[in-house]
Amino acid sequence: MMIEKIRSFLWEYVRTVIYLVLLFILIRILEYSFIYIAGDVSLTRNLFFESSINYDTLFVLLFSACLLIPLFLLNLINFKFFSYANRSIAMLLILTNLALVQFFLITGSLLTSQVFEFSFTDLSAVVFSEFSFSRFPLWVAFILATLLSFYVLFKWIKQPRVQFQKAAFLIYGIALLIAIQNIPFTYKELKHFDSNYQYQLGNSKLIYLIKSYILSKEIESQDVFASPAHLGKMVQLYQRSQSGFTFEGNEFPLIHQEVYQNVLGANFISASIMPNVVIIIAESLSSVISGSEAPYGSLTPFTDSLSNQGLSWQYFLSNAERSFGALPNILASAPPGVEARGFINTTVKYADLKRYPKHLSLVQLLKDNGYTTNYYYGGWGEFDHVSYYLKENKIDHFVSERQFNTSRYHKKKESSPNQVWGYADKDLFSQSMDFFAQHCQQGPFLSIYQTISNHSPYNLSDDSYYEESYLNKRLAALSLSPNIQKIIDKNIIASVLYSDDALRDYFSSIAKNPAFNNTIFIITGDHSLGLNTDTSVFKNYWVPLIIYSPLLKHAQRYKGVSSHIDILPSLLALLQQNFNCQFPQRKHWIGAGLDTSTSFHSSNIIPLNLFSLDKPAFIIANHVLYSDNVYRFKNDFTIELETDAEQVKSFAEKVEAFRYLNNYVCRKNKIW
Repeated sequence: MMIEKIRSFLWEYVRTVIYLVLLFILIRILEYSFIYIAGDVSLTRNLFFESSINYDTLFVLLFSACLLIPLFLLNLINFKFFSYANRSIAMLLILTNLALVQFFLITGSLLTSQVFEFSFTDLSAVVFSEFSFSRFPLWVAFILATLLSFYVLFKWIKQPRVQFQKAAFLIYGIALLIAIQNIPFTYKELKHFDSNYQYQLGNSKLIYLIKSYILSKEIESQDVFASPAHLGKMVQLYQRSQSGFTFEGNEFPLIHQEVYQNVLGANFISASIMPNVVIIIAESLSSVISGSEAPYGSLTPFTDSLSNQGLSWQYFLSNAERSFGALPNILASAPPGVEARGFINTTVKYADLKRYPKHLSLVQLLKDNGYTTNYYYGGWGEFDHVSYYLKENKIDHFVSERQFNTSRYHKKKESSPNQVWGYADKDLFSQSMDFFAQHCQQGPFLSIYQTISNHSPYNLSDDSYYEESYLNKRLAALSLSPNIQKIIDKNIIASVLYSDDALRDYFSSIAKNPAFNNTIFIITGDHSLGLNTDTSVFKNYWVPLIIYSPLLKHAQRYKGVSSHIDILPSLLALLQQNFNCQFPQRKHWIGAGLDTSTSFHSSNIIPLNLFSLDKPAFIIANHVLYSDNVYRFKNDFTIELETDAEQVKSFAEKVEAFRYLNNYVCRKNKIW
């Protein structure tokens, strides 16, 4: 009787594992087919068999090993209950893998532990907004794969002959032993692949997700209650690396009080009247598709014209590869935070019942100087806790989709079967001008925009932008071949062109207002577009930075490596020393200010994504932490492996100190 129970259990379990392996292979075939149809030429037979299939099979076998004993015990209690649980777990694995593959096909990147930090409302908003009929074949294919998996896993079949079962048990046992011996090799590092894209495609997406989760927990669990001696050591290491700062002490280790360096001042006139400040954080405005360095030519002629007439930075980076990093980095030069989704999504509970650690921001500082402060966004203002963050910073006017004039502006979904993220950029800028007339006529103002039209699924542009004849005409006007659509999806091209036109219309409108002549415009991307065709390791962070203003005396192009956290220190220095704004000398900015070198130069500390497995995670001066290795810059954004052991050790110590202090100041409310 017991032998029969064991045989029934093993056959049910082994059969499910075999089906899982076959279904995972089917999903891989589906994934590679979509990539091939899209025109990707980086697919190889070795990548498919030696990496993708190999690592997926290894994951299934190891996962089955973990559940073998618990499910066997469940089987002893009730076979039917065990059988349903076994197949349900397998189906859940299939659904998870399908979701991860779909995310990869849509975004070109792997899903990380960030997903565990989304609320159900946030996740619903993302999924709902990302649905587009342009992706209809993808949705259909994955629904069919789900139905097939359900049929295969839950179809009851008769047990085969004992000899066949024994052969299956033997094969599974041998395969399981091989898998257990290969536990250290369940994941292949970036250096073993020809590109970052092949690295993401080759590895198991489930193993990648698990590893990213483990990394996030390791970072979160760093001991912030260590001895004062250990804290002092970390503080000393960090402060030594910020040689341009004059620090106060250990308890609030980020606070420093040197005189602001006004690196922008010589480019601007000086005046007694404080200027208006407009910050435009453009969705996915990327140096991959904008500016003179765009590898396939620029799709943003108006943005380029502002760059040519203003100040611009060739080697500029966002500090996060998603939108969550933009506001705290640009407005507060804040530390990265202790969650994978950054400072703005902080979940630490503080004694004062505030959501965020106490800190200063541009919003507060300009309000203290008599500015009216405004925020404009065409989407759901609560996403990524944006409304919490800005309202805790006491923004005067917060405008998101709920405040739009619905009799004048209409979301595209009202006339389209597609779902959308919000109002298109032209409506955003137009609505902001309506609010501008009400709130910004007296005294200086700060206006912060976050645009949305260049967000996937790239369906917010006017319909004409997606027509082939229109696209070809626009590309010809830019001296670009229509063949660029084979490299960059035409919906992305349409969205970029539309977003650029919306910016042009905004400037045409605001230029008619007297406030225009006394306004400083700062334009940057929230993160890069990160096209798979771009081979730069910084593709997810490489964005333009443009400072344009009628108050400028001349244009200038810079090549110093800088990032979002460097904007605030340089802007405050300019406002203080050229326009008599008053700011406290004590500050907690982690950015040193914009590097105005005219040849390639890297000297700043630039945290990127501390939780990254496959992207650059940190820059300190001339060195980069990328995957598990330390690299150094050559004479541009290209990097080479650092072979000097002392340099590697010194860099590693500085990174450790920064990570420790980031955890300490955010968890213990010791920023300000």
